[in-house]
Amino acid sequence: MKIIEKRLEFYPEDNNLISLFSNELKISPILSKLLINRGIVTLDKANLFLNCKLTDVYDPFLMKDMHKACERIQLAVSRKEKIRIFGDYDVDGITSTAVLYSILKKLNVDVSYFIPNRIEGGYGLNETDILNAKNDGISLIISVDCGISNHIEIEYANKLGMQAIITDHHEVPQKLPDAFAILNPKQGDCPYPFKMLAGVGVAYKLACALEKHYGDLGADSLLDLVALGTVADIAPLVDENRILTKYGIDMFKTTKNVGIIALLDSLNLRNTQINTTHIGYIIAPRINAAGRISDPNVAIKMFLTSSYEEANHYVKVLNGDNLKRQSLENDILTDVEEQLAPGHHDNVIMLASDKWHVGVIGIVASKIKEKYYKPTILISIEDETNCVGSARSINSFSIVDALTECSDILKRFGGHKLAAGFSIEFPKIDIFRKKINHLASEHIKPDDLIPTLKVDSEIKLKQINNDLINEIALLKPFGQQNPKPLFYAENVFITDHKKIGNNSSSHLLLKVKQTGSMVEGIGFNMGSFDEKIISPAQYVNLVFELDDFTFWEGHKKIQMKLKDIRFNKMSNFEFMQDGMSSVKSSDGSESASQGGNFAKDNMAKMFNLKNLGNQYYMKKNYSKAYETYCKALEINDHPSLYYNIGLVFKCQGEYEKAVESFKKVISIEKDKYPDENSDLIKKSKAMIEKIYNAAHFN
Repeated sequence: MKIIEKRLEFYPEDNNLISLFSNELKISPILSKLLINRGIVTLDKANLFLNCKLTDVYDPFLMKDMHKACERIQLAVSRKEKIRIFGDYDVDGITSTAVLYSILKKLNVDVSYFIPNRIEGGYGLNETDILNAKNDGISLIISVDCGISNHIEIEYANKLGMQAIITDHHEVPQKLPDAFAILNPKQGDCPYPFKMLAGVGVAYKLACALEKHYGDLGADSLLDLVALGTVADIAPLVDENRILTKYGIDMFKTTKNVGIIALLDSLNLRNTQINTTHIGYIIAPRINAAGRISDPNVAIKMFLTSSYEEANHYVKVLNGDNLKRQSLENDILTDVEEQLAPGHHDNVIMLASDKWHVGVIGIVASKIKEKYYKPTILISIEDETNCVGSARSINSFSIVDALTECSDILKRFGGHKLAAGFSIEFPKIDIFRKKINHLASEHIKPDDLIPTLKVDSEIKLKQINNDLINEIALLKPFGQQNPKPLFYAENVFITDHKKIGNNSSSHLLLKVKQTGSMVEGIGFNMGSFDEKIISPAQYVNLVFELDDFTFWEGHKKIQMKLKDIRFNKMSNFEFMQDGMSSVKSSDGSESASQGGNFAKDNMAKMFNLKNLGNQYYMKKNYSKAYETYCKALEINDHPSLYYNIGLVFKCQGEYEKAVESFKKVISIEKDKYPDENSDLIKKSKAMIEKIYNAAHFN
């Protein structure tokens, strides 16, 4: 199945607003444009974004039912009732549980928590667990990060004489549970100004509301957990979420949470400035691993313990679970890719297997969706009566709306616009496949299936400096709806490149130059691009992120994070000026008038032929590439032509001829660079060494 090439889309420029922001806020035009691109179009909002304080968050009592929820908890405290928190097994659910449990313990209330096992209990509340709570003497249950879809289970709890407070952030169904209080800012009649809190954000707002009655309970000391859950759940990092996450991430440096300390120690991150990338790609997967394939209670125990030794034990369990999760993920990913290899023509990729672990299919679905840019549904078949699916979608197709349309086929479902889960009976899978593809065909246009890289701004390499990186840092923390700035640099000259890593996960290191400015870049999982760079003297257009300094072996440097490389056909004279010295006469002075123009015309012809040869090479038409390079040699004996001819011979398996061509390059270049300090000499020597190391000679 073919990987889709991304489409570039550039934000429009409002020069008047850029100028206003720059002048009034004393910031650069680039930072002004980045703010505008993020929907910040007034000076007040821009100032708040750049200088937000923790006191800028909203009053928790603006949320519908907050007064009712607090009054019911106060009653439970006064009556010494037993309370049980029902959480979820992902990072958001676990941190939500930890936050609310920590607050209620300070009220000296008899509180316990329950987090279901993904495989045995599944998502949300179920009647068995509610009955167990009743038998344990629980009179008040509080859900966190779940419950909004559990109207049947809440009705059951009511019949048993229990009451329920729901705190959730998921999409609100048409029929709401008959709970004592529902805290969810997405309710249509909820006046809370910000609708996109994570589950842990809603739990934190309840904690803040309780502080209004009981005084300081240490809610703000739990912001590290709030940040962890918010980032892990890919909640939009704008408005209140950004404020909570910003201050929560700052707390990682001085956190008192023993579990977080032990986890950071195990990852060698204790003395690192934590950011959202650390959370999303290193920390959160280890916490999620327990909920995916093992016991999520290990993770919450890690957060709640006061013993470093105990926390370290839980960390080791989580790290072990994560290794198992990675192995399962790789197996499923390989299986899915093999099934897709012959091709897939539906608008929705939907596959099922009885060999896939239900806790890992969501991660694989995300990777397949990103790679092929189609809504992706993977189903783990348990038996005839129960199969569990995980769905990931693209922006133009709300997967939770689609599942709602298919509710008559599904046993249960829930989720968001871009991610959802469900259960279904095995005989109904094909019916479901047909219906959801029909829905997709009605909503998805051909252009919707082309992924877009939304570029913030075109930039010159000379503009990339320490001041710019420091300004960009003012936009942190980066995440959903506040992405790392994406830039575009046109006609940059490759001076060096190499592939690093292993075959299964190779990366590209690149050095580029533009009018005297040199910048380094790294492209993760872009090692395949190394084969497309056919000359050390080649111009490309780059799409890349700039978000922070890179620290390597104690040194700080600027490094572009490459996202795409576009190979372009350069103007020959620009190529000549940056890639080699200007055409000169035999006495060293620049050729003038007619003679100079003649030399330039010939160089233009040579580079036109070389570019044509490069196109043949990239299409693997090596015979035509060789023929075209030879025609170019008839015009000018340029060493880069011999280098490209060497590449042709290498690709054709004619290694002796390849080595001969590379040695020719070295011979020509030595006349200009006696110290052999030229890119072409270095590249040619590297190619010769590569051929010999590959044992192509006896």
